[in-house]
Amino acid sequence: MLVEIMVIELETIMIEWAESNVRDWPQTYTTWGAFEDVMVEIYNDRMKAGESAHGGYTKVKVHIEWADGRIMIDRVDVGSGAGDWGPPEKVGRYMAQQNSAMYESSFQYEKDENTGEITDRERELYSWGTNQNKAPKEVSDDDRRRSTKKKMEVFIQSIENACKEYLRS
Repeated sequence: MLVEIMVIELETIMIEWAESNVRDWPQTYTTWGAFEDVMVEIYNDRMKAGESAHGGYTKVKVHIEWADGRIMIDRVDVGSGAGDWGPPEKVGRYMAQQNSAMYESSFQYEKDENTGEITDRERELYSWGTNQNKAPKEVSDDDRRRSTKKKMEVFIQSIENACKEYLRS
């Protein structure tokens, strides 16, 4: 079934701090492109410094907010080692594929027991880069059912928690 997906747009990305002197921190950006440019500067600075400085990668703490209020506060390890971010990979794509957030996140990170893949497809509705716009996307009935089921589980859990809290008071 072909449906039009409305991508939830980026509000801001703030680099709270970085183990790099390319800028004074914190810095806030309103586009993935501007954020990407600074991350490439940090990467280039990392490569000039050599891989041994800062334990082989440069740590960058980022705070991302989307138009609907969702957040992700995470650390990006900038370098060329396994698990690190570096160009030409897009930093938004790198972050969207992480299986946890170091500090805080509005997203779920439940994994399939057999494959280890994150089962929540909700992140696909959010802008993770500069070339993402409204676009038709093929969505399987199974994915749609899983997403609906997950939202219902979260809703039911919130009602249960509210009832428990009410009964305690």
